[in-house]
Amino acid sequence: MTMTLIERLHELGFSGNELGHEAADEIKRLTEQLDRIGRIDNSIAAQLGRSMEHNARVKVELQQWAKAYPLTAFPEPDMAKAAELLKAGGQTLDAVSASNMRHVLKRVLEILEDQPSKNSG
Repeated sequence: MTMTLIERLHELGFSGNELGHEAADEIKRLTEQLDRIGRIDNSIAAQLGRSMEHNARVKVELQQWAKAYPLTAFPEPDMAKAAELLKAGGQTLDAVSASNMRHVLKRVLEILEDQPSKNSG
């Protein structure tokens, strides 16, 4: 036969009056914990909402940036010819490519950190 919590406490020697005070204290403690958990849960939900909004803004800005360089306006170059022309001018395609990548990655990081572009209003 399974005993209830109250029956088990009576068996351990707690009286009804003690149970009343101790139960009330325990209920108060548990209620306070639930309130804290609720506040934490609301805080996490708010942070998650802000993060999701940020991610959506970042995605839109990156998509807009990618669309700013369409192949119709900027066709893929002949890389061998570009390398040859750069070499004739004392440059390398690798140096130009690395410079472009640094620029792109710098701007991507700015977008991720929500920093406005120097070119934006």
